Amino acid sequence: MKVAILCVSHNSFKEFLIYYKSIKEAQKNSNTQVSLILFDNSSLLKENQLSKIQKLQDEDINFKFILSENLGYLGTIQKNLKKTNSNFNNYDFICITNVDLKIKKDFFFELEKIQFPDNLGMLGPSIISKKQINKNPKINKRPSIFKLIINILMHTLPITAKLQFMLHHSRLKKDENLLKKSTKNNQSNLIPIYALHGSFTMFTSKGFKLVKENFYPMFLFGEEIFFAEILKRAGLKTYFIPSLIVLDDEHVSTGKLPSFTYRKLNIKALIYIIKKFYF
Repeated sequence: MKVAILCVSHNSFKEFLIYYKSIKEAQKNSNTQVSLILFDNSSLLKENQLSKIQKLQDEDINFKFILSENLGYLGTIQKNLKKTNSNFNNYDFICITNVDLKIKKDFFFELEKIQFPDNLGMLGPSIISKKQINKNPKINKRPSIFKLIINILMHTLPITAKLQFMLHHSRLKKDENLLKKSTKNNQSNLIPIYALHGSFTMFTSKGFKLVKENFYPMFLFGEEIFFAEILKRAGLKTYFIPSLIVLDDEHVSTGKLPSFTYRKLNIKALIYIIKKFYF
């Protein structure tokens, strides 16, 4: 199996090194060939960090480093894909990820055992937060336009945005309890869902072709629905697989955003999603 991991770092170099180490250890426990491409849009990279990057390029894992201006999460990848000089059609999966993560040692080993349907466009693992909450599935079914408008209104004020955040985490806990009951005896089941959490998404070559062809103009947020919609339009499905596990360090970059900026970017992304896919 061949897997490419395209990850974005914004002032998160320390977290990237931890992530890199976990990927390398997981690769050793499998027959998977891994190519890792780091798109770094940090405001500043120190000399010792660049030196460490050069050392990584000398190791046995196929590692590339691409320095970029800050074009947001997905934008940084999409606008720099040509610089990778990679033919992604040759990969079984192309992953788009954050760097404040760690993958379990058996990640690729478990991935190799799964039988995938022909209509698979995107696959998502369990993403376990520090509070031991599984962030996947992100969205089980397509949200109504009414729900998206309510989300926009909730982001207009700090207090309502905080309330929405609390309600979201409460729903995650409820959904996780239901998920544990339904998958207790078969963690390897592929579960069809609408949208995955954006911090770690895995595309087949057919799914990734759509990511390359459809530019997402938002700086942050809304990527999950964007992915779900472009795949759905092409007749491809999104699946969640509980047995693949990623540990999430949570919001190393976005957690530093001022509240006003965080809410403004969310509102802008949701308005774009509504205009693009609901009319």
